[in-house]
Amino acid sequence: MRTRTVLAAAAAPAALAAVLLGTASTAAHASTLPATPKVTEVTSANVDAINAAGVINGNADIPSGQNVQLRWVHVTGQVTVEGTLAAAADVFDHNVVVTGGNLSLFNQPSHIKGNLWVLGSPGDGSATSFFDNAPAGLSPDAATANGSVIGGDFTFAANSGRLYVGGPLTVGGNFVFALNTGPASDYSSSMTVNGHRFVS
Repeated sequence: MRTRTVLAAAAAPAALAAVLLGTASTAAHASTLPATPKVTEVTSANVDAINAAGVINGNADIPSGQNVQLRWVHVTGQVTVEGTLAAAADVFDHNVVVTGGNLSLFNQPSHIKGNLWVLGSPGDGSATSFFDNAPAGLSPDAATANGSVIGGDFTFAANSGRLYVGGPLTVGGNFVFALNTGPASDYSSSMTVNGHRFVS
């Protein structure tokens, strides 16, 4: 009996060490997880300062009820739009998601490096629109020398506002146009789609 007690006592520190090491390992792993990206709300109160700085590090959100213009701004994270965003000469490193809001790209072309989703947009009485008309050389990067670019897919679905593309727009992935109830859209002549078109 004494031998068993000694063995059990000797095993206890090893078991405790394993538990502590496991906990320490988990804690060390947790400390290496990437931080949640910062979200900057873009509003009429701070948009001038953002345009002057020329960069948003992290994600950006345009809340419902806000109507703002971003000009020559580089956003390193994702952009979400529930209000109204007009963009000129901007670079968006990731996806742009418009849900119930409105988007237009105007004047100097902009570059959306990820996907663009426009869902449930009323068009703000007009349209989701792309009408770049800047002279050559006034673009934010080399990719947009000939007009605005969506690097990934472009999905325009379940909108009551129309889609209007009046300036050069290149879609690197697929284009999906479905379940829209608004006025007739006008996009075919000025939009180049490198992937597939799904229109219904």
